Amino acid sequence: MPRKKETGEAAVEESFDPLDLLTKEPKTVVLTLKSSEGVVVARACEALQKFAEKSAKNQLELTKLNAIGPLLDLLRSKDEALRAHAAVCVATMATNRDVRNLLRKLGAIPLLIELLANTDNVISQERASCGLASLVEEYSGKAIAVEHGAIPALLSLLASPDCDTQKNAIRALLLITDDYKGRPELRTRDDGLSSVLNLLDSEYPVVQKLALDTLIRCSSEVESRTALRELGASSRLVEILQNKEFHDLHLPVLHILSYCLSDPETAITIQGSGHLQMLVDFARQSTLPESQQHAVAALSRAAENESVRKNLHETNIEELLISLMTSNHMGVAKSALEASAVMAKSAVAKHTLAEQGAINCLMQLLVREEMEIKELALMTLATLSQPDSASSSFISKLIVENGGMQPIVAFLTEKTSTPSIFANVAACLANVAEEEYLRSFMLDEDVVVSGLVALLRSSDDAVQKQAASALASLFTDARARHQFQLHSGLGPLLGLLYSKNSDVRKSASRALSGCASDSVLANQICSQSGLERLQELIENRKWSWEAKCFEFALKCALDNCLPAKYWLEGYLAPTDIIQDGFYDMGQAFPGKKFLPLEDAYKLEMSHQVRTILLVNGKEDQHHHHHHHQGNELGSRPASEMELKPPQDPKERASTKLAKGKKKKEKETTFVNTVAAAKETSVGDHGNQGDSNHQNEFQPPADPVFKSYIDDVRNSILPLADEGSQIRLLAEFVFEKMGGAIPRGSFKSEMLVAGSDVLVKKELQCNVVPIGRVTMGTSRHRALLFKALADRLAIPCSVVRGKYGRTYNEVFLSNIGKDGEALKRRAYIVDLLYEPGKLMLDHTRQAEEYKN
Repeated sequence: MPRKKETGEAAVEESFDPLDLLTKEPKTVVLTLKSSEGVVVARACEALQKFAEKSAKNQLELTKLNAIGPLLDLLRSKDEALRAHAAVCVATMATNRDVRNLLRKLGAIPLLIELLANTDNVISQERASCGLASLVEEYSGKAIAVEHGAIPALLSLLASPDCDTQKNAIRALLLITDDYKGRPELRTRDDGLSSVLNLLDSEYPVVQKLALDTLIRCSSEVESRTALRELGASSRLVEILQNKEFHDLHLPVLHILSYCLSDPETAITIQGSGHLQMLVDFARQSTLPESQQHAVAALSRAAENESVRKNLHETNIEELLISLMTSNHMGVAKSALEASAVMAKSAVAKHTLAEQGAINCLMQLLVREEMEIKELALMTLATLSQPDSASSSFISKLIVENGGMQPIVAFLTEKTSTPSIFANVAACLANVAEEEYLRSFMLDEDVVVSGLVALLRSSDDAVQKQAASALASLFTDARARHQFQLHSGLGPLLGLLYSKNSDVRKSASRALSGCASDSVLANQICSQSGLERLQELIENRKWSWEAKCFEFALKCALDNCLPAKYWLEGYLAPTDIIQDGFYDMGQAFPGKKFLPLEDAYKLEMSHQVRTILLVNGKEDQHHHHHHHQGNELGSRPASEMELKPPQDPKERASTKLAKGKKKKEKETTFVNTVAAAKETSVGDHGNQGDSNHQNEFQPPADPVFKSYIDDVRNSILPLADEGSQIRLLAEFVFEKMGGAIPRGSFKSEMLVAGSDVLVKKELQCNVVPIGRVTMGTSRHRALLFKALADRLAIPCSVVRGKYGRTYNEVFLSNIGKDGEALKRRAYIVDLLYEPGKLMLDHTRQAEEYKN
């Protein structure tokens, strides 16, 4: 029998002697990652890490060999050493962009975060944070990291004794905060921003730089600036500026300060602590252009606060800014210009800048090649010249004296000008134009008004607003209004009333108010849909500040276009003086549009169109002989009428028939004059682009009305008593308009109302001169009375009341017992029944007459 083997011998025979595996195939090494022996796996990880370090090609080859899966499995291992080896290998592989994409898809980010949260192994922390930093370079990785709690895990590493771990952790946080979702979580954690701030005390510059870059990202948000203020960050940052050894950190520090000082409370805090003066000193003493640029930018942010501006003025910062704005370094010049514009919001600083030569420097900058410099120089000029302080006139004068208008105006025609440049040019022009004695210098430049009209057509709201504001300032000069007409500016200006921007609408309404002081422009405003648009804006914005602007624009237009005012409101006040060329279109109603007189003459004669009454006592230079004939058509002087009692109606009718025969031949000539006017109205006068006071449409003269004016001036004007003037004028109108109308006789009133229809037919025109009406209703009589009263300087209004009944109000003073004149009271003048009778307004008798 064979001998039994001993137990010890059996154990030796079954064991496997150690094998030193030598292989040059990475595929073989990848297979060993699944080994159950830790030593083998560790060696395999080391071998793969060295292989991957050599090239990106090797890293991609490992992905093809499916090495990623086993490595990620090892990150879950319970063996701390294996997790560390796997982290080293994954961190190396993650430097390759293509490999990173695969790592994210296979869930590497949550595994690394979990490893960071559950290990104290320095190697694992350093390599895992390094790998995580690589994996969050793309935005898809940032979101995953935030979602799985990367920020608290990384914050805990910022206090690590290992500088590489600190560097990797802050780098990962920097990359994560590049995404807007990461910043709020960092800010809201108790140990968030404070942990980053603590890294500023690190002895390693790279860690300090990464911490500062992270703070730059965070301080771009208002909430983070508040948190940094509460942590006293600004003081710590300014202290770094004072340390020359940290010169390489000065730029990022200034970046953060620029953000932080835009917070008003931070600006006040730094001012109170004395650090503001340190920042000014740093800007003065720095020899590096980039440092000066960002220091001045930080001061500019702080200067947005009024109290800080005052403090900066006391440091004589204006001198520094003027010296820097002409720097050859574009960044320095830009920052100095921006800061000057902010400081100019202070009246004291504005005056100081002007006195110390800022205007001259700015004019020099307008001819520099850099468009950004030109733009900022114009912006600063616009701010300096704003008419909001006692020095504004002085500054505007300096601009003009330094030859400023020509280079500023030149930008209006430059094709390379940007919308911002156009807006600032218009703002400068608007500001200078506020000074009356300087407007003439501006209008000497032919392109000013035409250029501003072109800017009205811009699609940029700021350009439109400033262009309209500039024109509004210029419109106090008649030359500007005339040029505005020549360049067809009204159309685009009215178009701005439809803008969605409230500031643009406000500026446009202000400009309309200015140009409406010209009667021709006011007429065009009313006839080119301006009335309708202003009324719509007023109705839609009741009780708002905008409505007040539109109401004022509408009032200015109507006050200078009385035909539109009477058409729309049915009322002309004593201050509304009827001039030659006035016409009454009747009452406005929905769907009916106001027509200029020229267009009214173009209308084909129709009985469906209400008669348009024309008041025109002007001599017709083109038909002078007709005017002399018209004087012969005038009836007897008022002095004769005054001496005789009113005629009996039958006697008056027979007298008129006799006169009618005598006038028949002469009226034929007047009809020909109207026909000539209609032909003229459809000619060249219709071109609005050429409209001005010399070639505007001239209606035919009304010689009969002219004779009325001569009669009342000769016989009524000499009377000293205003009451007697009114009564005699009423009798004059009563007689010229056919005498009395039987009270309450509807048939008689209808016959009288139809009398002007006969004249329309005779003239073949819807426009009838008031002098041609011989039988008039209240409409005709009240208009004639008002027109003649205005010639005699008798305060009188005309009112279109209910049912079309029109009447006149006059204002007389009663005499008290002691002979002293009492308060003027309104009286209604009877022109229909008892000529010259005055009825105290609001009495029963007056109300019956009015209604």
